[in-house]
Amino acid sequence: MLQTIRSKKQGDTPDAVHVEYVLREFVGQEQGNAASTFVEDETQLAHVVVFQSAQMKRLYQAFPDVVLADTTHGTNANQYKLFSFVVTDFFGKGQYVQHALVKAETEDNLRLAIKCFQSNNPSWNKVKVFVTEKDFHEKAVLAEAFPGTRQLLCTFQVVTWLEKQVALARHYEEMGDLKDAMEAYEDAGTHQKDIPRMLITLGKIDLLQKYVSTSNNRDLLIWWAQFQESQGQLYGIYFAQGQIEGGNISARVVFK
Repeated sequence: MLQTIRSKKQGDTPDAVHVEYVLREFVGQEQGNAASTFVEDETQLAHVVVFQSAQMKRLYQAFPDVVLADTTHGTNANQYKLFSFVVTDFFGKGQYVQHALVKAETEDNLRLAIKCFQSNNPSWNKVKVFVTEKDFHEKAVLAEAFPGTRQLLCTFQVVTWLEKQVALARHYEEMGDLKDAMEAYEDAGTHQKDIPRMLITLGKIDLLQKYVSTSNNRDLLIWWAQFQESQGQLYGIYFAQGQIEGGNISARVVFK
């Protein structure tokens, strides 16, 4: 269907007219197919194009509980975004249950796509959980349209992003760019392990002490007290003790 929309344009036919022709053809192919297009009157520019096959409807009816909101950028020469709903079938495989081409990922455009989904699927209120990508910024629109549903981040997307952040941090570290390396390790959530390792390896103990003292991270301060004790640095131990709220844990470390 997407390929058809991309390829069937001929001559000087306006995009909106071409898209409407393709969608009418799609709807006529099988009973239950549904499609809508939303065109700006002044420019005749299609802002939202939504389509759902009869098979997609059946898949949603069979597996309505958990829906993934998936976005893909740059799907054609005009840089439309593809906004799709996906369910997981009996075999654990993702299945698309609606596609929407949107000119821009705005709240209004996503609302139109969601309204089409709700109009074409009377059981839309059976959705219990939406899974979204890290870069999906319009979570409020889903919450507004599907009140009471939970929203979870896609684990695969999060893990992939974190792995990329760690790789980026390693690259900065190899290049000697400590500031960017530290920021990337912070973003990846591996800072408590990797920043001390990096700075100790480079002999940047003063920088490490500054980082620890400004982090307001209790676990990191406890580690610093233990590290200073292993180095025989009593001043460092008492410094860490003074930074930890209450001082009880660092005292236990010092006088064990």
